[in-house]
Amino acid sequence: MPAVRAERLCPEAIFIPPDFARYKAASSALRETFQRHTDLIEPLSLDEAHLDVTENKMQLPTATGVAKMIREQIREELNLTASAEHATKRSIHFFDQEKSTCDRQRTEGQTDNGRYVERS
Repeated sequence: MPAVRAERLCPEAIFIPPDFARYKAASSALRETFQRHTDLIEPLSLDEAHLDVTENKMQLPTATGVAKMIREQIREELNLTASAEHATKRSIHFFDQEKSTCDRQRTEGQTDNGRYVERS
């Protein structure tokens, strides 16, 4: 969401200048986490990727299980939250979610074809 719109929606928000070097380092760490599970990674941006986990390195039977494990690793190792969504082709879409400075926080969750499956 553009900062101008965010400011209109949440005028009490505090905007912090971006630290692109830190952001890029976190992005690299996320990619390393993804690599542990699959080599089929399609980066979309610094904080988004599509993963094909049909044949994952951990040999987990479901994309939901892979997504849960990756989210746990991201939380434990990087102290970041992530959301995952998987499609019928069992690819997983991840993106980092920073805590909002507004009254509410983004929720951490997982969806199955748009249907909410898990919340931690």
